[in-house]
Amino acid sequence: MSGHFILKEYIDCSLFGIAFSVEAWQPNGGRAFVHAVKIDGRPAIEVLNLPDASTLQQALDIGVGFAVEQIDS
Repeated sequence: MSGHFILKEYIDCSLFGIAFSVEAWQPNGGRAFVHAVKIDGRPAIEVLNLPDASTLQQALDIGVGFAVEQIDS
């Protein structure tokens, strides 16, 4: 059976008492990317213009870095 699979990973964190989550996706055989970043008490982030990554962990790291910048600004 062949098919198209998407691997998914997420992390829930908090910084300065503000909770946030990052979800990364990686299509089978493709590059990983940040699918969603949600920060409690902030408007939804509709468009993420973040770089792709080789692994899901790298994509999560990119997303966490983005969330930290948003919270810290």
